[in-house]
Amino acid sequence: MQPREFLELLWSGKPEDLFILIWTLQDKRSRWCLDVAQAAAVVEASRHMDVYTGVGLSPADFGPHQRCPADKIVGIAGLGADFDLLSDAHANKALPKTIHQALSIIPPATPPSITIATGNGLSARSTPSRADRPIACSFSPISRKPVTPSTTAAAQRATP
Repeated sequence: MQPREFLELLWSGKPEDLFILIWTLQDKRSRWCLDVAQAAAVVEASRHMDVYTGVGLSPADFGPHQRCPADKIVGIAGLGADFDLLSDAHANKALPKTIHQALSIIPPATPPSITIATGNGLSARSTPSRADRPIACSFSPISRKPVTPSTTAAAQRATP
């Protein structure tokens, strides 16, 4: 999955006057974009860094060193949940051992639209634009770049 495809899943159809946040870990810098094409270009230019997108839309550009305050968020990209998995990073916790076990708490009638393996866990999101065709996306633990998109078992069940 390419950055633009991912951002389209989250933000296609967003109001034109609201900002998408793209944030990079290494320089802790916020970049505010009014459309998916601009956000995808920022992500592409930042491929050498760990890149994140906010899950909320902002009414304003809060500058390069701030994120949108929670009480100012005016829209979200569907619903989401982050899951930790039992691993060296989370060795002494009662956590699921596999992605399948973690996802088993989500009701089968509402599978996530996208599942992202994050290294020591996963992020599951349900977005209106792809609710009928869930997908999974893995990230390389070194580069965090998408490397192997694949349909999940839930997607295969949901596809007529």
